Amino acid sequence: MPRRKRMRRVSQLPGHEGFQAVRSPNAGSRNLPLVVLHIEEYEALKLMDYELMNQTDAAKYMDISRPTLTRIYDSARRKIAQALVEGRSLNISGGNYKMDQVWHKCMDCGAQFSESKDVVCPFCGSTHTEIINK
Repeated sequence: MPRRKRMRRVSQLPGHEGFQAVRSPNAGSRNLPLVVLHIEEYEALKLMDYELMNQTDAAKYMDISRPTLTRIYDSARRKIAQALVEGRSLNISGGNYKMDQVWHKCMDCGAQFSESKDVVCPFCGSTHTEIINK
């Protein structure tokens, strides 16, 4: 019987849901399925390529082993390459992750923010918010 997967620690959700491929007029209309990049794959890419962390520090931050981080990172790179080469849209969602803080999304301005005492959007002052992670 395999072990349960350990939850991957993520600092916050991305501020967007993905990217859409722009097709040239000569390409015709192909309806290719989306490439789905999991939240933990996005986090691994962000830590290693955007924040320039080394693998050991990024694995420690995500609360996983270094070989597991490498597998997640390699999977993310393959998915992004597939989306670019095949002209497919990329969706960022799902996965096996946990967040340290409760995050809210303002339904009026779309801003995401971590839990505050009175759950008021710090950007627009709206109280029309919802929890985006549980």
